[in-house]
Amino acid sequence: MTDDALPSGDPGTVAEAARTAALAVPGVTRLATGPFGEIATYLPGSRSVPGIRVGDGRVDVHVVVRGGPPVSVTAGEVHRAVVPVVGDRTVVVHVDDLDVAVSTQHDGPRPAEGEAT
Repeated sequence: MTDDALPSGDPGTVAEAARTAALAVPGVTRLATGPFGEIATYLPGSRSVPGIRVGDGRVDVHVVVRGGPPVSVTAGEVHRAVVPVVGDRTVVVHVDDLDVAVSTQHDGPRPAEGEAT
């Protein structure tokens, strides 16, 4: 994004840009909204940008990341992706949760009901 295309002071524009950049990072599965959905940028009407909080000079990005690479690496990638799209604001990345895939594979076929294992 060029300097001419940086978001204005409009919190909605900034929040949407941060959301798009954060979700584009490999390893980010979704944005986190907190236990009561309170983490968001609330806009006029009923619009909001969940998982992004835009404040005075600051953008907080709350993410859920996939297991695999170290969490700090993914958080750093989110930070690097969001900083260029939010202008002169400080970016703080919060990793709120970790998605760990539970393996459903098992060794061989399951025994039939009543069959000895």
